[in-house]
Amino acid sequence: KLANVNLDKNEHSLVYKRAQYVDLMLTSETIFGNFQ
Repeated sequence: KLANVNLDKNEHSLVYKRAQYVDLMLTSETIFGNFQ
């Protein structure tokens, strides 16, 4: 059970990091798009 909990935590952090990265890309795209 402990191994499953650790796996879940790792998966959640990966998904969270990916979501943050996508959010950052979209935000920078919008900012740079406004400058052009």
